[in-house]
Amino acid sequence: MCEFSTSSGLVAATLASTNKAWSAGTTTEWTARSFFFLAKFRKNGIEIHHKPRASRPVRYNKNHSLQKVESQTTSTVRQLRAKLPVSQQTIFRHLKATGMVKKLEIWVPYALTEEQRLRRLETCKYPYELEFREPFLHISLTLDEKWVLYDNSKHKAQRLHKTELVKQIPKPNLLPHKILISIWWNSKTMVDYEFLPKGQTNK
Repeated sequence: MCEFSTSSGLVAATLASTNKAWSAGTTTEWTARSFFFLAKFRKNGIEIHHKPRASRPVRYNKNHSLQKVESQTTSTVRQLRAKLPVSQQTIFRHLKATGMVKKLEIWVPYALTEEQRLRRLETCKYPYELEFREPFLHISLTLDEKWVLYDNSKHKAQRLHKTELVKQIPKPNLLPHKILISIWWNSKTMVDYEFLPKGQTNK
């Protein structure tokens, strides 16, 4: 009966008819499928090559697909997965292997024209070239001002034995006392400094 049903290619029909003709449980689906496979193999000999198809199998170049991952820098991994015939994990592994990371673009006030770039370049180069012709940085003074706290306590972690107690540090005041320090310096060293007297304001 199995030989008769081999030509029809209906495994389910063969299974049902065999169990009906003999008794339930005479054969199983796995046995019927194995019989069909062996019959097909005996008919075709030992030929294991693919037969001609209506369309050729889908093939892709993995390296070519991963090159597209590097070129499409603004696309997310999910978008790349939808475009390319590779898995999301493959894309992740390729990005990690090539050392590529995701960085957010930097906002600039506006795009400079070529003329504006050249003007800024000349402006930046002028002091540098002037220093070689006629040094002036050593006679130029720069003023910096900074507010310094009287109590600059830090909340630090401590590495202690498990039986030791952690050192207690009082919290700083909400309005801590501070003083303004002014420093004058040139290109080589600090020239002078001054503290703002108590009770005076910075004008």
